[in-house]
Formats: sequence, C-alpha cells, structure tokens
Amino acid sequence: MFFDKKRQGKTLRFILPTKLGDVKIVNDPGEEYVRRALAVVLN
Repeated sequence: MFFDKKRQGKTLRFILPTKLGDVKIVNDPGEEYVRRALAVVLN
C-alpha cells in the first residue's frame, strides 16, 4: 500500500462507499485500523 497510486506523500487515501452514489474520503486512517478492516474482510 505504501507504493499505491492513491497515496499522497506519506499519506494513504481511502475512498470508502457509504451508500449508493455516496463516498467518504479518509486520509491516513492508521496502520492498525487498516489491518483490522482487512482482517474482517478476509475472514
């Protein structure tokens, strides 16, 4: 993720769908938050 094109400088940017036609932009949510989210999705 550190080499992703969506990255700005040292900040990771996530575009998260919240409902149909709407998104939330989250800048640098933190490594632990991303790890927990991936664990939920992958299990």
